[in-house]
Amino acid sequence: MIVHLHQAAFPDALLTRLGGSFLEQYYGILLANPNHIFLVASDDGKPVGFAAGFGDPSGFYALLRSRKWSVIRGLAPALIRRPSTLLAVGRNYLWARGRTSEPVGASAGELSSLAVHPGHQGQGVGARLVTAFLARALELGWSSVAVTTDEANNDGVRRFYDRLGFRVTGDVKGRTRPMVEYVKAL
Repeated sequence: MIVHLHQAAFPDALLTRLGGSFLEQYYGILLANPNHIFLVASDDGKPVGFAAGFGDPSGFYALLRSRKWSVIRGLAPALIRRPSTLLAVGRNYLWARGRTSEPVGASAGELSSLAVHPGHQGQGVGARLVTAFLARALELGWSSVAVTTDEANNDGVRRFYDRLGFRVTGDVKGRTRPMVEYVKAL
């Protein structure tokens, strides 16, 4: 259900292009991380959105790398269908590898996915999910939460994070497209 929701919310995103098998592996690893938050919004029992993330980002990216064979198995179908995807995967791998050396500490967190089904966007679902995510992060003792998003042609999403009190900390280097990082101190 989460994989389908992710695919509906981000039809053109790299993670979606990597396929359902990869998304299952990715979210499975995220849930296996003991320092995660995963919230689901529903309407009449049907999931319409979710917010997922983790504390100690360098630790999460190290865990992701340690499970590389599971990730590769998840990636294989997408790479067979579209070999050119390997370049984007390589760039993101190198970016994530660099994240394991950043000394942000166990008290920092990352909101790695915020997805709202297109039929429920604009109804406050995303804001409620982020607000609940931040409250839970505070309960867990996280000092801040970071989120990255597209830099260009993304004014609505960028205004969304501005309204929720996130502040731009800089451009994100090494990704497949220009990204910007926002951080909210807790």
